[in-house]
Amino acid sequence: MPKESPLIDRLGGTPVLKRTLDVRYERVLRDSLLAPFFKGTKMSSLRLHQLKFLRYFLSDGRMTVDVTDVMLEKHMSMFEERGLSAVHFDRFVTLFVDSLKACGVRSQGLLDETHEIMAPLRQIFVIGAQEYGGSVKSQEDAETSKEHKRKGLRRLLGLGKQKG
Repeated sequence: MPKESPLIDRLGGTPVLKRTLDVRYERVLRDSLLAPFFKGTKMSSLRLHQLKFLRYFLSDGRMTVDVTDVMLEKHMSMFEERGLSAVHFDRFVTLFVDSLKACGVRSQGLLDETHEIMAPLRQIFVIGAQEYGGSVKSQEDAETSKEHKRKGLRRLLGLGKQKG
């Protein structure tokens, strides 16, 4: 498949992605670092959500939409209550790449590209842990600080607000 094809297609498409998610979540639920974050989670719903997100993210969609606010919002309670951080993100991505290998993706170039595409999302977890994992002096300071960091993150990720 040509390099110009979206990564998801070069990985094997939705069937490989579905198998990969099944393998990854089996591994996540056995992982002492990550398993506590998934207690009480309806895994079938999470797998479906992840499938939709990754199909989009591993295509060219990641270039057009800023996922920063959505990712921060979806993980906020885990930053606040469970100490979610970039360490957890790193382990989650490692398990994803390892699961791709287990599902038959043998090209180190594709595995490296997958890791490179996901790596910028790490900064969301760095900021989330800093912003929501600690205390802030006032609500106004918190909102100003959050927006300032989100703008910086958007610049870092090369994303801007989507023009409608």
